[in-house]
Amino acid sequence: MVFSRYIPHIMKTRFHVPHIQILQCRYCLVQWPREWPRDASFKADFWRIYYHPESDVALRGHSGQVVIPAGRLALIPPQSNYVSDMTNGFRQFYIHFISSRPYADYPPGIYIMPCEMPESMMIGELMALLEDSPEVLPVTAGMRIMSLILRLLLKLPEHSGAPISRAAEETRLYIDKNFQRNLSNTELARRVGMATNSFARLFRGEMGMTVQHYIRQQRTRQAALLLRYSTHSLSEIAEMCGFGNRYYFTRVFTADKGLPPAEFRRQAKIQF
Repeated sequence: MVFSRYIPHIMKTRFHVPHIQILQCRYCLVQWPREWPRDASFKADFWRIYYHPESDVALRGHSGQVVIPAGRLALIPPQSNYVSDMTNGFRQFYIHFISSRPYADYPPGIYIMPCEMPESMMIGELMALLEDSPEVLPVTAGMRIMSLILRLLLKLPEHSGAPISRAAEETRLYIDKNFQRNLSNTELARRVGMATNSFARLFRGEMGMTVQHYIRQQRTRQAALLLRYSTHSLSEIAEMCGFGNRYYFTRVFTADKGLPPAEFRRQAKIQF
């Protein structure tokens, strides 16, 4: 009976924890391919964590050259446009991941931060595991990676993003989970109890794009991840992401990414 008195208080406490999806974690020697253009952009739809145990690494972003000193960490949000200024090979530990809001639309840039003792220990353990068995890691490795990601995100300057209404947020979340379906404005407006035209104006005003543009964007982003990290064929990816057929997929993807899917996949395999 005494314990039950605390339940209402606990139930009133609401927490928002970002959803994190780990895409890749590697420790390797990076060699710049001879055929790779020197001005190739590393802009991507996911977060990157870089750590270089032995040498400084130079990147060039929109504000000029940024050097990641050896032994420090770099956290790079999605849509950050930068190129490599390196000509020699170097050893690199890196993590690719995606996150939900408020980190899904964090301002682009290259954020350099110290590698403190807890991060250094986790990275050292992960590098040892990746050198021994890079393809099969224990469950504890995933927990270390997740802990490292969360620790570094907490070190970033707080960014809440532009406030959006409940209707727009619920719609965005629904689209993120159902982008492969044929979603109409009418169906989405009905879900949040709004007239179609009013809903469309609200969404565009708050999200900066039309509903259908946002759906295409999410399909293209998921397709880019599948091209990079899976062996599915273009036809399979087109179907999985709701494009219908590979020809429409190729047209939309090329318009958005500036490269046809097959060339994007080839270049993505080289990037790190």
